Amino acid sequence: MFYLRADVFDRTRRFYSDLLGLRALYEWDDSDGRGVMFDCGACIIELIEPAPGRDIPAAIGVSLRTSDVKELWNRLSSVGASVSSLRVRDWGDSDFELRDPAGFRIVFFSPTDPAKGGDQA
Repeated sequence: MFYLRADVFDRTRRFYSDLLGLRALYEWDDSDGRGVMFDCGACIIELIEPAPGRDIPAAIGVSLRTSDVKELWNRLSSVGASVSSLRVRDWGDSDFELRDPAGFRIVFFSPTDPAKGGDQA
């Protein structure tokens, strides 16, 4: 599970649900703050807006494997998301990155070279 502090909670929540299409598993709004857990398949991203006076450190970034990084890049680009260029890496992956509204770095990747352990041509 990844915990992300969201200083712009509503906008960041829409980023994960509307733009990335992640399904919310559970949401709360109580004296500790607001939060939502998103299903990412192999992991859960927990987005948290802490209550005033409650400190939760900000995360740095995460890399998420996807079955077709080029298709995801095309979809996000077509709706105006600010994505980096699609890169082919020496180690056999293709990837791109973007940042959520809170500045959290997300890298999406797919293995592309079977000779280097990838599973896509």
